Amino acid sequence: MNSKIYFSIFIIPQNNEVFLFTLIIFCRYVEIKPRTALSFKDRVKKDTTYKFIYNTFGARENKIELFDNFNRTIGIYHRSSGVVFVDQKYDGFITIKVYNPNNEIMKFGYRCPDVDKETQGALGPYKDKDSVAELLRVLEENVKSQKRQLENFEGHKKLVSKARNMISIFLFFEIILSGLIMWYTHSTTLKMFEKKHSGN
Repeated sequence: MNSKIYFSIFIIPQNNEVFLFTLIIFCRYVEIKPRTALSFKDRVKKDTTYKFIYNTFGARENKIELFDNFNRTIGIYHRSSGVVFVDQKYDGFITIKVYNPNNEIMKFGYRCPDVDKETQGALGPYKDKDSVAELLRVLEENVKSQKRQLENFEGHKKLVSKARNMISIFLFFEIILSGLIMWYTHSTTLKMFEKKHSGN
């Protein structure tokens, strides 16, 4: 990555701060100039947990401050990287201020994943509950499809079994009928010879 900030962003300046309404990051970090600060707001919802993951990529010094919707300090952090959880009680914004007190450029990257989509599974955490739900839905559809195929197979099997029984019955009657025809033909032929013989 180079030293530019690659943001696709709608911004509205307010009190020397920047509202980030739509943020699409095409790089892994931004670069903050020496002895300057980056300030932005992130929209949050009531009764949710806000998760803030940041990284300053080993900067010698840094200062990161989080403020709630009423500009009250949530926390001040000086570590080069960390994870912060905030229980949000109001709809609004969380303000994030990142200070670079160094004499050189400081790299800064962050993520705010949806905590509701981070669920602990039997084999460890899986990141996206929606994907798991989608996978579960697909598996359920596959199971239903297999059940339908089995039901169709059983129905076909029953039809084949009934057809075999009908064929056996028809074959039995055909054998009986053939036997009766042969017996009748044989009896008629014998009677003809007997009459012919008695006439002589």
